[in-house]
Amino acid sequence: MASASIKRWVDVFLEATMRCAADAARQANEEAHRESEALRLYWAHQTERVRYEAQRAERQYMAVEPENRVVARELERRWEQALKELERVRAEAGQAVASPELLSVDDLEKVHLLGQELHAVWNEDSTTNRD
Repeated sequence: MASASIKRWVDVFLEATMRCAADAARQANEEAHRESEALRLYWAHQTERVRYEAQRAERQYMAVEPENRVVARELERRWEQALKELERVRAEAGQAVASPELLSVDDLEKVHLLGQELHAVWNEDSTTNRD
């Protein structure tokens, strides 16, 4: 009895899932794109902020009187530090936004096909509970 009831619920679940699989994949892809764009914008702002600080440090160094060696050395150190920070942020930004994990058109088609065949995959002997 319980087995027939569970099978009925599984069939209802699979039918509902089959109808929305492609739409869910498309929505997930769109969300990943939005998140990728937000991340790109965040790193663009971070890079701009650090670039401004490096340019500011350069202007301060260039404005110091050469006779004032102690101040010039300190400003040069700050400028070099700002340039290193800029390079670090650029590298981090490049890694963070380099590869958004979006589904290709082919992947979306595969998800759609999987949705159509979900019942068969679910009932396949090779499909485990973990799958």
